[in-house]
Amino acid sequence: MSVPDSPSLTGSAIGREDLLETSLPGVYEAGDVRAGSAKRCAAAVGEGAMVVQFVHAHLRGQGV
Repeated sequence: MSVPDSPSLTGSAIGREDLLETSLPGVYEAGDVRAGSAKRCAAAVGEGAMVVQFVHAHLRGQGV
């Protein structure tokens, strides 16, 4: 899926698989959209909870 007028995202959490960050700073992936995901609801919920924390840190300017 692509979003008009948006940069392309490549790879899965480039160089930072454990942090779920995409190649676009501040954009994270979780659940079924993530390459190599477990394709399980519980895993997606857990990853989503982690991403919330990463987004809050990014918005505070602390990075991940």
